[in-house]
Formats: sequence, structure tokens, C-alpha cells
Amino acid sequence: MVMEELEDIENNNNSNIDDIIEVDLSLDTSKDSESKKMMEKIKNLSKYCEDERKYWRDVVFKLTKRLEDDIKSNINVESEIINERQMILETKQKTAILILKFSRQMKEKYDIWFEYFSTECQHKLNSTEKNKQIEVKLRYHQEVINILENHVDYLKSTEDNFKTMNFTVKNKITVYGIFGLD
Repeated sequence: MVMEELEDIENNNNSNIDDIIEVDLSLDTSKDSESKKMMEKIKNLSKYCEDERKYWRDVVFKLTKRLEDDIKSNINVESEIINERQMILETKQKTAILILKFSRQMKEKYDIWFEYFSTECQHKLNSTEKNKQIEVKLRYHQEVINILENHVDYLKSTEDNFKTMNFTVKNKITVYGIFGLD
């Protein structure tokens, strides 16, 4: 049930996270059109992450409300919690891989830019100036990494919420068993 809702959100969100962060890291990122394109991609990525946070917030809320039901329905809730936790683990892993992939690309481009400012640039720059210039060139890419890292942090805390809910169900079942409640 909840998995279908996630698929609907992903299908309705005209692009997936891979498409959103696919970025051209070529040396001509200083152009205004490139800058606008990057800002649009960052905006889309932010919206994607916000939509996903809303989705997980709703899932946690719905499951938390269902924990108030009787013990028999809590057994079904426990299986849903386990399922949703697995889904969030997969989402977190996918996002972490994207961060790693994007960081590697940035490192490669950093090296290219450093070489450019060391050899081909008309003005001689010291190391600090080179690093500042490179930082400016890669600022959008760093922002994408920051957004993804924040999203992974959110997913981790949501995963912790699922763990807590699972322990709640187990403890509730144990208490009901000890006291013979039904």
C-alpha cells in the first residue's frame, strides 16, 4: 500500500533523482545559460527531496496512528514497518551512491580546473587564488552534494523512527503476552 504511493510519487514527479542531478561538469560553467541550467537542476533536486520528505513524513504519521489500534492489528503494522524501513534503506543507499559518484566527478573536475589555472590561465594565480576560483566554478556541484547529504541525514532519522516504531510494537506484544491481555 505505502510502496504503491511511493511509486506514484516517483512516477508523477516527471523525473527521477538520477535525471535531476545529471550535470555537465565541463569547463564552460561560467556562462549565464549554464548557470541558469544548474540553478534549475538544483531547484528540481530540492523539490524532489522535499516531495520525498513529505512522503516519508506521511508514512510515519500513518503508521504511528495505526500503532494506537488493538494488538492484533499491530502485528500487521509491524510487517509494514519492516517493509517501509527496507524501502528507506534502499532510498538512502541509492542517494549515498549518487553522492559518491558526484563527489568523484567533482574531484576529477577540480583537478582539471587546477591544471587549467596552473598552466593555461592568462593571469598567474597563487594556490589560494586557484582554490577560490575552482570553488566558484564548482559551487553548484557542491550545492547538489550538500542537498543530497542533507537528504541522506533526513532518511537516516526517518529510518531511526521506523526502528523505534518496530520496538514499540514488539514491546507492546510482549507486555500483552506477559499480562495475558488480548
